[in-house]
Amino acid sequence: MPVNIAEELRHFLGISCCIVGEGGIEYLGYHGMCSLEAKKPVNERTRFLTASISKLFVATAVMQLHESGKLDIDTDISKYVSLNVSNPHGGEITARMLLEHSSGLSDNELGLITWRYNKFSPVSLEEQVARHIIRGGKFYSDSLWSPSGNYSYSNAGFTLLGYLVEEVSGEPFCQYMEAHIQKPLQMETATWDIPLDDNSAVPHVGNRELGHYCVAEYPACQLRASVEDLAKFLQFFITGEYNGSQILKPESVALMCPSNYYHGLGWWGKDACYGYPHEDVWIHGGFMDGVRTQINFYPRYKKGLVILSNNHTPYSKLEELLVQKIKFG
Repeated sequence: MPVNIAEELRHFLGISCCIVGEGGIEYLGYHGMCSLEAKKPVNERTRFLTASISKLFVATAVMQLHESGKLDIDTDISKYVSLNVSNPHGGEITARMLLEHSSGLSDNELGLITWRYNKFSPVSLEEQVARHIIRGGKFYSDSLWSPSGNYSYSNAGFTLLGYLVEEVSGEPFCQYMEAHIQKPLQMETATWDIPLDDNSAVPHVGNRELGHYCVAEYPACQLRASVEDLAKFLQFFITGEYNGSQILKPESVALMCPSNYYHGLGWWGKDACYGYPHEDVWIHGGFMDGVRTQINFYPRYKKGLVILSNNHTPYSKLEELLVQKIKFG
């Protein structure tokens, strides 16, 4: 049985992890290969596809626009977008509902999250929303919707939020994210596209390389970043700033963070998933073809952790070891 983090890391094809505190990274570990075929080893700046951790960045962007007065998260989004977005069961759809996965919108079985491209998606966010979410769209189905207020985890909902960010800000989604989140946090490796260099972990299923890929629902899952850069994002939530940059006001952070031990606007609270008993923790996991990821923040300890891997090997033991290090040093 593994007795330390370094030993546990040897079980992974390619992995990077860290513990983050108020002053930055307190522990950094990595092991394995970016690519078995190229025999390129993982290092501290290796990018990984972060999967659904991406949703935290979308939530942050939405809250920035809410702060600026350009968007009210409790107003029907139809006020802000060109397309007529509506729930066939009636009732308005707000950004808050989408952030909480309670708009009634679920994922279409034909959703482009299962359609992979070897380049950035040729489908715009507006076109993706029109095809899947708007009545009459090529892949639209009433079965996508249930009455608002019903919980349904939704990649489509966060794709819609990405489109909302574009419409409200007047900037392309990736451009907005870089200018207002990635650059202020000095996230030098972060990108929503396939990187041109070779220091990016290739997704694997078993020992089979899938190659780098993109999807049309990219706001929901396509951020690529190193563990060092995700540590900067996490450090902001721990301290309220990063290196003098405050990308959100404390009031907005409080809205994002879970209340009543369920889930907030982006982050999940304890007992929402993974069953953390008797512990205050904010979390978000990610799982896509060839990748598995996790980000946790423990307010009591003012610390958090990040795990990024390029295959599906379970990381529960590694997570447990990192949590023990957070609690007991």
